[in-house]
Amino acid sequence: MNQAQQYQTIRARLVDPPVKLTREALQERDDKIASLKRTIRVHEQMQDQKQAIIDNLRQQIEIAAEAESRLVKELRKAKMTVATPPKGETAADIVVDDVLTQWPHLTKDHIKNNSRKAADIVAARHSCIIALATRVPDMSYGEIARYLGVNQSTIKYAMTEGRLAKGEY
Repeated sequence: MNQAQQYQTIRARLVDPPVKLTREALQERDDKIASLKRTIRVHEQMQDQKQAIIDNLRQQIEIAAEAESRLVKELRKAKMTVATPPKGETAADIVVDDVLTQWPHLTKDHIKNNSRKAADIVAARHSCIIALATRVPDMSYGEIARYLGVNQSTIKYAMTEGRLAKGEY
């Protein structure tokens, strides 16, 4: 390569360099870097916000779990604690009186009578049987039958009918 060709090659590189080192190119690169840094900061802030939400939800879950455990303990205590009925009355008397408020024209004598003629008496008796079996858990079917003066098969039938009505069978 002669000297003239070398001169032209050097001149071409200076006039049109392969890498742009102009102020505009440097400014574009700096702007792009600044934009990427802003994007990173925004994403970091979003990540921090998401983490704060997650931490808050975890705290709420812990509070709810503690409240649930307290409620379960209170419920267990309530189930264990049996209200003492007034003198002369049993828990069964209280339950039957409560059920009979739905049939104001009926008394305990109607329920304890083994009549099958009146449908409302039978319905009230079955409601009493179901209420006694669920609200007084320490009463067996035999004890319920003796209390109401009916056969134990009547108790079983009422319980089956009650479960059928609820859709348990």
